[in-house]
Amino acid sequence: MARKLTYAKARMLELQIENFRCIRQLLLDFENPKGDVSPVIVLGGPNGSGKTTVLEAGLLAANHAELALGPKGPASIRAGAEFGRIKAKFQLPERPVWTEILFRPGADPERVWESEDGVRGKEQPFDVPCIYFSSWRSPKLVGPLPVTAGRGGRLPSDTEYNRLWRAKQYVINAKAHARMGGESSRYDDIIERLNETWGLFYRGRGQVFSVEPVSDDPETGFDVFLYSPGDRKVPVDSLSSGQLEIFTFSAWLLRANSEAGIIFIDEPELHLDPQWHAVIVRAIRKLRPESQIVVATHSPQVFDTALSFERRFLVSDEDPRTTTWNAVKTHAG
Repeated sequence: MARKLTYAKARMLELQIENFRCIRQLLLDFENPKGDVSPVIVLGGPNGSGKTTVLEAGLLAANHAELALGPKGPASIRAGAEFGRIKAKFQLPERPVWTEILFRPGADPERVWESEDGVRGKEQPFDVPCIYFSSWRSPKLVGPLPVTAGRGGRLPSDTEYNRLWRAKQYVINAKAHARMGGESSRYDDIIERLNETWGLFYRGRGQVFSVEPVSDDPETGFDVFLYSPGDRKVPVDSLSSGQLEIFTFSAWLLRANSEAGIIFIDEPELHLDPQWHAVIVRAIRKLRPESQIVVATHSPQVFDTALSFERRFLVSDEDPRTTTWNAVKTHAG
């Protein structure tokens, strides 16, 4: 099989869903009024409106079934339907391409792709890099870590459970490169961007992150600390759940910066105070300006940070849940 080409600048133009999980039929276009791809799409709606389903349908369309947590085979067919279908249009650098997945009872999903010039196949010859933050994220606290740069040994598996671990390891290894005078070190840039992002949420606090050994013996490991004025420092693992969420988001997105791709985020407001809801999408866009970001949210404040053509509400105006959502928006305003 020929080697797949990775298109870090690929973007999703359109997503069609039919009889997949809770969604009977849905068509979403991701273009702005000028006909260009929107860099951010925010999906709003109450529980049961299909927000997570849309995100994971996008992951499946991009051929990243390993990231989706919900049903993705025959069990994903909507109750009472004879089949399910996901179809998406991606803009690759040289041409648009359609991908389609058909779900039938008792059979493996059938996958095909087709370009506008008529080239068609089952084995997708291209890869669209994707990152997924599910609403089930609960990272493991790991404490101090050794430097692993240039050393053998296995890293923990690349899962959401280990996301804090791998993010911290990335920052600690960058500091080790810097101490060794490595030209490839990105430590100063990483710390500067971490601190810049933190400052969006904690303005005027003067707090900064730094990597330091936990004792005089380097073999006992290193940790990432948050310093406050007066030399007070707190290890990242001891931060509140909301603060830990901000750090993990930031460090992980910086770690993955080499592959822009598409970022799917379910409930970016998870663990965050209400006053931060209006900041989180802006912070993510600042960290990953080259990525397309698709967000699903329960928060009217997050929803309202997007421009009118960047947001989609997944429940019709006739649905009584829309009244409750609008009432919350009015009260928040």
